Amino acid sequence: MLIAGPFLREVFGKNRSDENLVTGRVAGVARLLLEFAAVSVLGVLILRYWIPLRAIRLFQGDYLASVSLLLGAMLTVMHWNAVRSALSSFHRHMLAVAFAGTVLFLLVTAWFDLTFYEAWLTGAKWMRFPFC
Repeated sequence: MLIAGPFLREVFGKNRSDENLVTGRVAGVARLLLEFAAVSVLGVLILRYWIPLRAIRLFQGDYLASVSLLLGAMLTVMHWNAVRSALSSFHRHMLAVAFAGTVLFLLVTAWFDLTFYEAWLTGAKWMRFPFC
């Protein structure tokens, strides 16, 4: 996880200062924490009555995944103009984003699988490896 930031910067080929110039403005830390806190509380209140990912039937995993889903959806709706402008101006970077996300997902799941579970890679584990 420590190399995720440098890995993503290398994939995108940009400096941190270039990213700030392209996005326009940077939100303050206090506003960021306030938004996350408010959306998290609202998400937990929604989850008291409805868990959208209950169908995956994973012990306590459906609740965690639902919290992440609701948090991401609500923050995306709150910042819709920024999301729309970011998606429209970076057509050529979408392939790099998809590649980096897939590689990071596979690296993290491999690390969890090899450190917290059995290390023997059986055929059944290879079949479900991308979905772990």
